[in-house]
Amino acid sequence: MKCLTMNLMLAAAACLAASSAAMAADMKVEIPFAFQAAGKTMAPGTYNVRSLHAETQFYLSNAQSGEGVFVNALDGHDPAKEWIAADGGILQFACNDSRCALTQLWTNQGYPAYYISGPKVREEAKFTRVALIRAANSK
Repeated sequence: MKCLTMNLMLAAAACLAASSAAMAADMKVEIPFAFQAAGKTMAPGTYNVRSLHAETQFYLSNAQSGEGVFVNALDGHDPAKEWIAADGGILQFACNDSRCALTQLWTNQGYPAYYISGPKVREEAKFTRVALIRAANSK
């Protein structure tokens, strides 16, 4: 009986680990412009986005250079209907003439979309446009 109980507990743990790994699937995204995230300026390029700690934090790493940055998720909210309509996650950037900053992130993995803390914007440098980049789940 002890052996059966132990086998059932191990099977349950394996299922939990497999489902957690599936939910933590990486995303790959091509960002064609320089941007700021967590106070750091990142170069244009292909980025891997990994969610950490049940999507309370994300790690963006440049596939070419290996340079990366951790960003913290702020208030969760329902993703926009347009985001849900297509496959993959979304990275939203607020841009002006001189820079873009990561402002929202959604992985499309069963969690809400999140605001990402960004740089403080002075009155004369308000962001004037939004850029949405669709991310694909990495295999």
